[in-house]
This record gives sequence, structure tokens and C-alpha cells, in this order.
Amino acid sequence: MSPVDAPVGSFPATDRDNLGPLYYTLTSGADQFKLRSTTNPEVLVNKLLEYDKVKSVQLVLEVQDTPLAPPVEPSFSSTATIVVTVTDRDDRPPWFQPCSRQEVGGAVVCLGPGYTGRVDHNEQAPGVLQLKPGPLYAVDGDSGINEGVTYRFLSGNDDGVFAISPSTGNISMLKPSGALGTVTLTVMAAQTVNTHQFSTTSVAISVQVKSLHPPQFQQPVYEAVVTGVGAMALDPNKEDEPLRIVATDGDYGSGGVNPHLSISIKGTSDFALIDGFLFMMKDLPDATFTLQVVALDASTDESDTADLTVTVATGLTTTTLPPSTDLTNMTTVGESTASSSAGPPTEGGVTGPGSSSAPPPAEIAPSGRFGAADMAALGATLGALLFLCALVIGALVRRTRNDKAAWRKIHEASAFRTGQRAGGRQRGHSVQQRGVRGRRRRRQQLQLLLGRRRIRRRVASDARAAAAQRGRRPVRGAAPPPPARRRQPGRLGRGRQREGGEAHPDQGAAPGGRVQGRVVQGGHRPQHTGGGRDPGQRGRARRGAEGGSGQWDRSEDGRGRSGLHGQQRRPVGALRHTGSTHNKS
Repeated sequence: MSPVDAPVGSFPATDRDNLGPLYYTLTSGADQFKLRSTTNPEVLVNKLLEYDKVKSVQLVLEVQDTPLAPPVEPSFSSTATIVVTVTDRDDRPPWFQPCSRQEVGGAVVCLGPGYTGRVDHNEQAPGVLQLKPGPLYAVDGDSGINEGVTYRFLSGNDDGVFAISPSTGNISMLKPSGALGTVTLTVMAAQTVNTHQFSTTSVAISVQVKSLHPPQFQQPVYEAVVTGVGAMALDPNKEDEPLRIVATDGDYGSGGVNPHLSISIKGTSDFALIDGFLFMMKDLPDATFTLQVVALDASTDESDTADLTVTVATGLTTTTLPPSTDLTNMTTVGESTASSSAGPPTEGGVTGPGSSSAPPPAEIAPSGRFGAADMAALGATLGALLFLCALVIGALVRRTRNDKAAWRKIHEASAFRTGQRAGGRQRGHSVQQRGVRGRRRRRQQLQLLLGRRRIRRRVASDARAAAAQRGRRPVRGAAPPPPARRRQPGRLGRGRQREGGEAHPDQGAAPGGRVQGRVVQGGHRPQHTGGGRDPGQRGRARRGAEGGSGQWDRSEDGRGRSGLHGQQRRPVGALRHTGSTHNKS
């Protein structure tokens, strides 16, 4: 890992002639090294070198007393061999074994799976604990240095149940473990000298109940007959039953079903066990095979074995084995009996060619074949079933049509009732609307009446207030005029001229009363408020009050009527304004 252009060494040559500079050429197989120049024989690093890949490099250095190009004669040269040794550098931590090396970004790392172990509950295991995949140990990642490694616990041993050897890494128990479960220990391995180079791993120790019974097969020897690839093996000792290999564990109750128990065939992949049933996975010749099955308890590593004898008979086309039929004399269905003969059995248990002295074997009919009578009975049964199905379908269709007509009538009746209810609701709604309009009309009339009463009360209140200001006592029920204001130019009043420019001849006071002149377009109309009672006085006074202007006069009869009950009406502009304006409409 020396950097590029790092010097390795200088190897100059001498020339007795001493006629000039010498020229050098370096030959390197993988261009790991180079010269500083053609005239300087200093060797430099040209590429990074890894100790695990390159441990030594052989170089050839050539020198001559003439320039390299163009060639000049005469020229004398000489060569030398340089061996460069690559040494290791301490740049890797210890690696726990076993591990798999991987290169990440130019650096080499070694990853391990960790370790596992088992101990019994409330028991102290003697000696060193057996771990998987092997004993705990680590080696220096720099193989060229191979520095010593020391071990210690980082976490997981708070109860002080376990101990680890600093030099070997072996783990042992100091006391029994009182808690069931898994204890995870973290172990650190560091170099003895360069302690900053270290690595860690985990050790999972399972504390479990002690096993009292190992797994056990139901029988020590099994026999099976298989007819082809993918076919399930049969038990020749039980008619029409497949072979099933089962192992039990006494630690799991009366049934003995251990969920951690697995059964496999040892040493071959031609056969496979699926849920205890045997299948042939490859095409094999007719022969008899002797195998061994293993039942392993993954929780305790306890196991049991049993022998298995498998007979391959590809000529057997039925899964039913007649009890009196010998497998060694079976032939395929349809095979001529004259072509087969009894001979010495082969290794697979199938007869081979030989003499014809033995009687021919009987033909075995497959159990799945049906005769003509059976097929006829089956056809008749199917025909009867189809006829019954047709009858049922016809009855269902007819009933559906009847139900549809009945539902239509029910729908019409429901629609008729819905219409009646809707009409009743509409009539009720119209009656309700008429009631609402009547109540609204009566409420408006009441509001109008109340408004008139408020006007009367306000007019009387204004009259009393005006009388109080003049120092006179107001007549009960009458509204005296307010105090006269200063006349303003341009406004109508007493003695105002009409539009023709002439004053009214009756302006001013009259005997027994006074006259208020009123100017209208095209003429005038006097109003008498004295001894005589004007029939239109009430209406004019009322119009003056409603118009918000004019002077209120007390009539001569002494009753002081305000004129609110008059029936005649005049325009508001026809009244003479003699006082302040009151808008009390």
C-alpha cells in the first residue's frame, strides 16, 4: 500500500570508459514499478501493491553507454536483476473465524455469522461450551504480521454466569443460569500490541429445559416400493397405503409431536421426504436401494436413525398391490406373457432374461378400469340427473314469471297510494299557506292601528310641551302651536303674496277670529279659525299635523279638537307655516 512514486532504491552502473551518461531501461511484468528517468536508475512505485496479492516482484534493469534512440554503434550494455519484496502493513483488525472475505471500496473485510450455543436450565455445563459453527477464535487480518489477539466480554454477562479466556476465547460457565431464554454475549477481539485494531461478534446461548427423551422412529427398518419419478412410495406390508416415516419425541406429551424435529435422507438426493412421505426425484433403473433416514431435534441436537429399503419397479402401473403377487414376477399390462420368463432376480428385484421353465406370470388388471355394464349404468344415471335438472329449471322459470306479475301489481298499488298521499299533502299545504297569509294580514292591520295610536300620543305630548314653553296651560286633548319663530325671507307665512304678486284681501285678523292665508297655484284660499266652525277644519288640521308643518289653532267651541278626525284632505303644501316644522307622520 505504498503510495505511487514512492522510492524503492537506486541502482547505478559504472563505465570504465567514462565517455558520457549512461541510459537505463526497466522491465516489469505488470508495470508495478518505474524509473525516475532514462538517465536516473532510481526505481519508484508505479501502482498500489497489496500484500495478499503480491508478495515479491522481480525486475530487470538494463544499462547502455549510447542513447536509446536512435541506435548508435558501437554500443555496450549490461543487465541486473532486482527482487522487490512486499511487506505487510498493520491496517486490518482481527477477523473471527470462520468468515467470508469481501472487497468493499478497495478494502478487504471478512464477515462472520456469529456463534450459537445451548445450556440446560439450572445446570452448570462442565468445561468449555460447544459453539456453532465452531470454537470462538480470531486471527489478525494482516497475515504478514499475525499479531496476537486478546478476548473479553463487552456486554450480555451482567449476571456473571459465563467467563471467557483472554488468550484462547473459550467460554465456560461459572454458575447455573436461572432464567429461560436466550443470552446474547458481545465479545471483542483486539490485537495485543496495536490495541486500536479490534472487532466484535455475538454469541447467542439458549437456556432451555433439559431434554429427557431423544427423538425415536416408530420402527427401526422401513420398506418402500416406488414406480416412477414423482410417484409416492407405497408400503408393501400394508395394502393400498403409502409409506409414511414418522419420528416422535417423548418430551412433548402423549402425541410426541416435536415442532423442532426434522427427518431427512442421509447421503442421497435421489429421494425426498415431504411430510414423512417418500418420493423418487430422479429417473432410476429398477433396483433395490438401501438408505438411512435421520431424525434431528434442532433444539437439542439429539438425533435418531433408521434403515430404509426402497425398491424401484417402473413396470408397475397400479398403486394397488395384490397380497399374493410377487414383485419379482410382475409385468406391464398388455405385455405378452410369452416374452417374459422367470430367471434369476437382478439387483433391483426384477426378473431378468433366462430359461422359460417357470410358468408365465398372470396379468394384473388395473383397478381403475370399468366394464361396459358399468359405463352403461353411469350413462343412465347421468341422463336421469340431467332430466331432473331440466324439470327443476323449468319450474323455477315459471315461478319467477308468476312472481314478476305479482310484484308488478304490488308496485302499481304502491304507486297509487303514494299519489294519494302526495295529493293530500299538497292540499294541506295550500290550506296552510292561506292560514299564513290571513295571519300576516291581521298582523299588518294591528300594526297600522298601533301606529295611529302612537301618532296621537306623540301629538298630544308635543302640544303639552309647547304650552309649557309659552307659560300657558294646555287644553286637555288639544295640541297648542309651538312658539313663533323668526320669519325667514323667501318662506311662506302670514301676509305672503300669492304667485300673481298681490296680497290676499282678507289677510290679517278678522272679527271673531283670524284668517290664515294659504297661497296655492293660481289663487288663494282663506281659512277661518274664529267664531264660526269650519266643517273642513278638522281635516285641514289633521293634514297639517301629518305634513309636519303649520300652526295649530284652538276652535271657538272650546273643546280644543286637533282636527285628527277630519275626513277632508288637502295637499301638505296648502297649509300656512306659522311656526316650527314638526315631522310627526
